[in-house]
Amino acid sequence: MKKLLSVLMALAFTLTINAQNQSNCSSLFAYTINGNTVSYIPAVLGDSGLSRHLWYLGDGRVSDMRAPVITYAQCGTYTVKHVFKVLNAAGVVLCADSTTIPVVIPCQQWCELTANFNFSVLPASNGTTTVNFTNASTNLLATDSCFWNFGDGTTGIGVNPSHTYPTNGVYAVCLRVKRNPPTAGLAPCIREICKPVAITNINSCSIRPSFVKVPSPTVPLRALFTNTTPVLSANTATAQWIFGDGTTATTWNAEHTYPAPGRYRVCLKVFYGNNCVSDICDSVTIEQPRVIRCDSVVVRMVMRREPTQPTRVFFSTTNNAPITQETWTITPTSGQNVQVVTYNQINPVHTFTAPGSYRVCLRAVTLGNCVKEMCDTLQVGANANLCELTAFPNPAQSQVSVYVNLTQPRMITAVLFNSQFTQVGSISQWGAIGNNQVSFNIGALPAGPYIIRITAGDRICFARFAKM
Repeated sequence: MKKLLSVLMALAFTLTINAQNQSNCSSLFAYTINGNTVSYIPAVLGDSGLSRHLWYLGDGRVSDMRAPVITYAQCGTYTVKHVFKVLNAAGVVLCADSTTIPVVIPCQQWCELTANFNFSVLPASNGTTTVNFTNASTNLLATDSCFWNFGDGTTGIGVNPSHTYPTNGVYAVCLRVKRNPPTAGLAPCIREICKPVAITNINSCSIRPSFVKVPSPTVPLRALFTNTTPVLSANTATAQWIFGDGTTATTWNAEHTYPAPGRYRVCLKVFYGNNCVSDICDSVTIEQPRVIRCDSVVVRMVMRREPTQPTRVFFSTTNNAPITQETWTITPTSGQNVQVVTYNQINPVHTFTAPGSYRVCLRAVTLGNCVKEMCDTLQVGANANLCELTAFPNPAQSQVSVYVNLTQPRMITAVLFNSQFTQVGSISQWGAIGNNQVSFNIGALPAGPYIIRITAGDRICFARFAKM
């Protein structure tokens, strides 16, 4: 059988890494099959001695070689995972990525078919770009079927299709060719290849502006406007706000005080490119300032620890009236050097440098000049021995997992936090010596960043991922 080259490059997400390292922090890989022997080739070329590769080969074997060559005992489908990390000289992980794909070792030797395709990106037109795909599969017969996945949620059939993309981006396009067996009793011959297709030439005039309007909770007759126009930013475009009361502003985001309560039509114009202008309008309702009764105002303290750094605490409030001013004081209740820390700001963040007991006090002033004062005690322990784990897949859609390596059997406790460090899930399971997989079902959670905190004995580890 001729060599089968399959390149799977899933660029559906963007890692947050330094621009100079972006091309060198990908776990994508290609592979070639010769009989039952597979040669794995990482997409990153010329990685340094500070790079780390870990291959889970689908048959229980694990390799830390850069480009392992593996002979499988029998034909079949093997789920192969490649984990790639880049470290600095101190051993700190700068970036990490993982890719999991099925590798098929064909059982039949009658199929001399190899999947491949080329493509050409046409000039943009009417805010879209069309790509022509040319099937370059070897030994392709007229009776063979061709199935295409265009990487944007759509599919197609045919030998040489065309597809139109409405937005710029990198799409993982896959071609699967299928040949029926010549005799009964054999499975169909299926070959597949994926390639990244970059769309970068769509005119930004096709991007529609958008904004969010929020009446100010603290200043009467005032509204806050946030420009949420996609792709663009204040560095590449300019904006003009028309507030509906005869006034305008040219900042990217805006705050505006209206002369009286009422309903106003607000318009946002975004200028970019050469003579490219897009606008959008919406209404905002400005209500009469409400009267605040101080005896009905409720303010409570909230103290949340960051899962990845337990000595870092986020202070906030729950309240039924807008707060205009906060004063937080943090005082050690023991120790020789009693140093009081004061924050005159809303929702401060404080990192404690020493364990112990602390008295935390809040003085809050709400709308209507109501003053609320309260105190509470906070216990801060010694900073745990932290470690970082890799979550996979990342980004995740329905399930996310981490591997926890143990040197002795013990209980593993995993807690899932959202971006506000609020617990949204937990798992406890008994762990054996070696790698233990801990998984969360996240299908019902909203999209956004999350943190998994793993506790095993006296160690605390964490992993970050994004929910699509």
